[in-house]
Parts: sequence; C-alpha cells; structure tokens
Amino acid sequence: MKDKDKDKDKDQEEGQETSKASIKAWLPLIAALVIMPATAWAVTHFVLVKNIKETIAAATGNPVGASQTSLTNTTAPAIEEPEKKKGDESSGKEDEDSDPKVNPLSTIYENIDITVKGTKGTRHLFFSFEVQAKNENAQKIIVIEKYRIQEKAVDLISNLSMEEIYDQPVQSKKKVIKMMETTLNKEIKDSPVDSIIFYKWSPHF
Repeated sequence: MKDKDKDKDKDQEEGQETSKASIKAWLPLIAALVIMPATAWAVTHFVLVKNIKETIAAATGNPVGASQTSLTNTTAPAIEEPEKKKGDESSGKEDEDSDPKVNPLSTIYENIDITVKGTKGTRHLFFSFEVQAKNENAQKIIVIEKYRIQEKAVDLISNLSMEEIYDQPVQSKKKVIKMMETTLNKEIKDSPVDSIIFYKWSPHF
C-alpha cells in the first residue's frame, strides 16, 4: 500500500514538473504577444505622431500646439499679376491678316469671294479689307460710296493672275492698295480715303 502511495506521489511530482516546463516554454511567446502591441502603440503615439506634427508646423508656420482651425484658416499669399511690359500695347495701325479694331473713321468690307483669273472657276480668293477715312466728313462720303469702293476692289483683284494671288500676295496687296487709293481719291469727291488695309487674303480651291 505504501508503495502505491509513493508511486502516486512520484507521478504527481513528475506531472507538476512537466506543467512547469511547458509554461516556461510558452513564456517568451506570451511576452512577445503582450509587449509588441504595447511597444508599437508607444512608438506610434510618442514618436511618429510627434514627428508628423512638427513637420506640419514647419510647413505651415504654426506652432505644434496650434488648433485645427488655425491650421486650416491660414491665408494663402496673394498672387501678383505681372506688370505689362512697355510696348505691349497694340499700335494704332492694323497688321495684315489680323482682325480690324473698332474705328469710327473706318469702313469694313468682309469675306468677299472672287474667282481667280485663268482658273475656269476652280480657284477662288476670299479677302477682307478696311478703308480709313481722312476725317468725319470723309467718312460720311465713304459710307455713301461703299458699294462703289467694293466694286473697284473686286475689279482690280479679279485682274490679278493666279501667280500674283498665290505666290506674291504681299506685293499684290500693295499693288491693289496703291491703285485703289489713287483711283478712289481721284474719282470720289473730296478725296476721302486716307489708307486701305487688307487683313484677310485666303486663296482656296
């Protein structure tokens, strides 16, 4: 009977030792599971968040303890418009092939279509021009003679060859302008024309 009791006590002792050994084996894993989340939280809260706040403060010029309202209501610097350079203003005279400006002493003739000479109707020219008067009285005369002036332009340009219209547009426009100014000031009362400007010269098929 005593031997049985001894064997029983021995088994209990061995079981307790096995349990203790098992617990010791699990201690590092338990410690890791408990300590790692706590360490990660501490690093995030005390290190990363602080660094982020300091970075934002440096970028916005606000102290670290500034409220959210003060950070979002920072005033953006005003954008200054560049100063206009001297000479940017357009000159009074129109450039060729540009839209004419509003001028009380000018009369506009737009999108006149003619057939180019010697092409049997296969090629055309769209052109627009402006007649500037010498003064207000001259302007009244030009308005009265508007269709006569247009007919003179059509007649002169219709006599230009295809090469003059397509290959020599600058010279051809100068030629027509000179002839128009001379003819109109000779034929129309009080020589009203001051200058003529072509701002569209578009040959097409």
